[in-house]
Amino acid sequence: MRSDGPTEDQRRRGWIAAVVEPEISPAAAMRWAVREARRRDLDVRVLLPDDHRRHLGCHRAFAVALSVARQTEPDVVVSAVVVDQPIERAGLAASAEAELLVLPAASPHVDGALMSAHCPVVVVPDEAPTPRPGRPRHSQDPFPVMVAVGPATGSEVIEFAFAEAGARSAGLLAVRTWHDPLIDLSAPLGRQAGRWDVAHEAVATELDQQLSLCRLAYPDVVAEELVVDDHCADLLVAVAMHARLLVLGRPSRGALLDSVATSPARVLARRPPCPVVVVPPAQPAKAGWLPARRVGVADLRS
Repeated sequence: MRSDGPTEDQRRRGWIAAVVEPEISPAAAMRWAVREARRRDLDVRVLLPDDHRRHLGCHRAFAVALSVARQTEPDVVVSAVVVDQPIERAGLAASAEAELLVLPAASPHVDGALMSAHCPVVVVPDEAPTPRPGRPRHSQDPFPVMVAVGPATGSEVIEFAFAEAGARSAGLLAVRTWHDPLIDLSAPLGRQAGRWDVAHEAVATELDQQLSLCRLAYPDVVAEELVVDDHCADLLVAVAMHARLLVLGRPSRGALLDSVATSPARVLARRPPCPVVVVPPAQPAKAGWLPARRVGVADLRS
């Protein structure tokens, strides 16, 4: 394992970019990054700010990150990339070539990264989930890969989740939340329950159609569906507590609507219950005030 800059041979290999900042513990994010690098046969490049005001803190943070990497996966090549620009801009530049961009959940740059990065962004909580006691040890991962699916979720998000589940020999749980404010199950009219059943079945059918192509492409992945009438962010936080990975698409509701009701992807990335991956859309990254898709009343709920 090396701590200097990448050599010419290393530049030809694929790599994961990991952001290290002075005041934030890099341990959990670095541990996740090197384990993922070993699984994918990649290197890890640590983005280190060249900040003279925090020079000692930067080097101390990298020393901790390197120590964690050596103890976790000693065969993974780790190199430092000292950047002379703001770390958020350096992360964006690195994401154009890296396979993944990994940040600790406490980083103040999470929002900017998930909205602008060219590669999937992984936000790692301080404590990653561990298998519950009493489970037998076997080759299959006991924790599922979760993917949050909405009506506008791109195929690249679903495919990424299936690929991760297949590579990890894990199951996949596709979660879809919905809500129709015009259906009130507390009302005494029996027709309300009938309308709820019809709406719920329509959403379940739509989710099944969204997963159909990936089910054919990844026949070994056991995919289950969970359709719930509930707040998206609240449900995902509760269910993802026992997930290996939570895969989300990049928010597309626009800054104006996001100021009224924060996107679930932002909520989950800021306080991740497990490692959260935000997959960028197939088209070039673009941010604006207006939504990139049609929105409805349900978008007013997080």
